[in-house]
Amino acid sequence: MAKSNRNQLFGQSKDIDGKLSAQTVREVINDFKARYDNHQSTTVGFELIGGDGMTRSASREWDKFEDWCKNNNLKCDYGTKKEEEDLRDVLRNRTANRQKNKA
Repeated sequence: MAKSNRNQLFGQSKDIDGKLSAQTVREVINDFKARYDNHQSTTVGFELIGGDGMTRSASREWDKFEDWCKNNNLKCDYGTKKEEEDLRDVLRNRTANRQKNKA
């Protein structure tokens, strides 16, 4: 299967209160790896957002995935639900300010 010239970043957002469980993180990682294997674009990395952190066993799963990504020259990032909300607020404010400046 020929790869295209486009770069792809895969991400998932989990709307979960509290810490992400090992099972949830494993499911996400398996999905990321399946999408990586079956995608025609050049994959540059993965991003998981959600929860208020990870359980200890979930963190171990994520650490193994980070090692796998490093071995495949990929980037991976985890962010909490709060970090996502803060980023959305910043972007929303920037957009509102640009709209005001155009008027």
